[in-house]
Amino acid sequence: MHQALLAGLLSHLGFREGSFREGSFRDGGFRDGGAPEYRGAHGSKFMIGRGSVLSSGVERKTMPSWVIAAELVETDRLWGRRLAAVQPEWAESLGSHLAKYSYGEPHWDSHRGGAVCSERVSLFGLPIVAGRTIGYDRVNHTEARELFIRCALVEGDWNTAHVFWEHNQRFLADLEGWGERVRRHDLIDEDAVFRFYDERVGPEAVTTRHFDRWWKVERVHNPQRLHMRMDDFVSGDGIAVEAFPTTWHVPSLQNALPLAVTYRFDPTSPLDGATVHMPIAVLNQVEPVGFDWGVPGFRADLIGALLKSLPKQHRREMVPMAEVIEKVVAAVGAPHSWEDGTSLASALTTAVIDVTGIAVSPTDFDADKTPSHLRLTFAVDDEQGATLATGKDLLALRKLLAPRLRVTIARQAAIEERTGIAGWDFGELPKEVTTPRADLSIRGYPALLDDGTSVSIRVFTNPELQAKVMRNGVRRLLLLTVPVSKRAIERDLTAADRLALARGGDMSAAELADDCLTAASDRVIVDHGELPFTGAQFDQLVSRARDELADRAATALAGAAEVVVIANAVNERLARLVAPAVAVGAADARAQLARLVRPGFVTAAGLSRLSDLLRYVKGIDHRLHKLPENTARDAMTLRSIAALEQRYVSLLRRFDRDEITAEVIDLGWLLEELRVSLFAQQLGTSRSVSLQRVAKQLAALGG
Repeated sequence: MHQALLAGLLSHLGFREGSFREGSFRDGGFRDGGAPEYRGAHGSKFMIGRGSVLSSGVERKTMPSWVIAAELVETDRLWGRRLAAVQPEWAESLGSHLAKYSYGEPHWDSHRGGAVCSERVSLFGLPIVAGRTIGYDRVNHTEARELFIRCALVEGDWNTAHVFWEHNQRFLADLEGWGERVRRHDLIDEDAVFRFYDERVGPEAVTTRHFDRWWKVERVHNPQRLHMRMDDFVSGDGIAVEAFPTTWHVPSLQNALPLAVTYRFDPTSPLDGATVHMPIAVLNQVEPVGFDWGVPGFRADLIGALLKSLPKQHRREMVPMAEVIEKVVAAVGAPHSWEDGTSLASALTTAVIDVTGIAVSPTDFDADKTPSHLRLTFAVDDEQGATLATGKDLLALRKLLAPRLRVTIARQAAIEERTGIAGWDFGELPKEVTTPRADLSIRGYPALLDDGTSVSIRVFTNPELQAKVMRNGVRRLLLLTVPVSKRAIERDLTAADRLALARGGDMSAAELADDCLTAASDRVIVDHGELPFTGAQFDQLVSRARDELADRAATALAGAAEVVVIANAVNERLARLVAPAVAVGAADARAQLARLVRPGFVTAAGLSRLSDLLRYVKGIDHRLHKLPENTARDAMTLRSIAALEQRYVSLLRRFDRDEITAEVIDLGWLLEELRVSLFAQQLGTSRSVSLQRVAKQLAALGG
């Protein structure tokens, strides 16, 4: 009945405000205490009048929130009479054509799987519904769909087992790494992901329920419709996946997986750009060949930076530079095979000459002036994958980690390291040990290490170091196996030789004898041929040493004594040259003599050079004999050779002792021949030599 009455009395609806007025009222009401006030239609307010069933001794806390009055009477104020409690929802149903609806606070509700908002319904200004949550798609279909796409599909705030979703999550994770590779963070922008789904998801999909219904039909015809692909994000940018590889193939790594390549886009980090990761166990197998080309995706920029690093006189002819760079990049093309060892600088030299006709050399390009991210970084990792060191120079990293590298290889090598060995009692020593570890093949090179009074078996990182160490180790083991008496070594010395050696100096007679014995054993080993790696081969060497070692050592000592005798005479002459005019020439001669005749000079030079050493020392004596009368000419000659020798010293400083090649050592002896040709021509030289020839060889070696 109340609903029927409400249909005709919608404007008599009242809402309890919750405020009370104190005191008594005329025309009835609560005389002792307060009565509630109701808000009516169009902003009116009324109170319950006497005669209403609601006013009969009812406590105010039990008064209904919504009432309908049969009549509204206005006296000193507005009173409602004959009231009944009603539900506000009745008014919404009965007066929907008069109600006003408003909405607010749209947001995503993951539990409901859709966008929702709060709804407010008012009738004649009365809030018959306040804060009701409804689906936002009923209010704004377009915005509800946008919220669904952004919150569910872009941000992932939903529970689903769709195949495309799992695929896309993996793809986006890869795409983030791809952005690091191509140095673009906008590839994984949320707006780009939103556009992808907005273009493909049907317009009716505004909630997860609607989406599942739409996708159930759509995937039958087009199951790949929502699968993300690289072209969807980098289409038209000219970016190729193969230009930014994630692996680097090294031909020298046998039976090994390619090295991993990672990317980072952070100009403040030393790892900015591409980084090649390599386990320390294979560091000795990776040669610095091909890495200077960088990854293909950066190559055009790298070539441009290298061209801009050329000396100014070359850059001045390359105009316009942008066009030259474009043509050179096209001329260089893909890198040469790593096997032929062609460097990027060499390829650029050819390309620049072909494109511009300008003659440049590979050394004119300065890689240090190029942006750091364009050049590869190397990261060496330990067995657990932790990074030990990083840098741009692979050889410098190998040098830095050499002790750790040797220990790592030795620890995993299938051979036991030993110490205190005084005889060949270990059977065969393998020239190379290969140890498979997971996807890698670890290679080590065993050798005998000279410990002074014994030898030890050690595993080294490369065959070059193995050969140098092995030669000294075999020599020590040979001397321990074939002892030679002091009398046998000194048998060819004359009385004058013994007297000269007894006069002392930087070395004693015993030290010189030991030096000659060591040099003689070196000669026996060289004449024997290959170094022994088996007991039988070592026995053959021992047999030869028993026949030859004593004689060779005695002959060497006689020759070395002759060198020492002449050197003593030169020192005496130097002691008399104290005049200021000859000070520079005398100081240079003293320095030359000191490097030629010093402790261990016989072993350092080798038996084959003893006659040359004697000639060099005689050349110093001849020069000093003429020095007082030819100081100006001597100074001029010294200036010409001193410049070359300084370049040679600078060249030597670039290498560690173990890295000095036979060619570099021979160049040092060629400088000694040059001194003979310039200061003592009458003594003759062992080969043709000139200032120009020495300068040319220096340049060829990079000096």
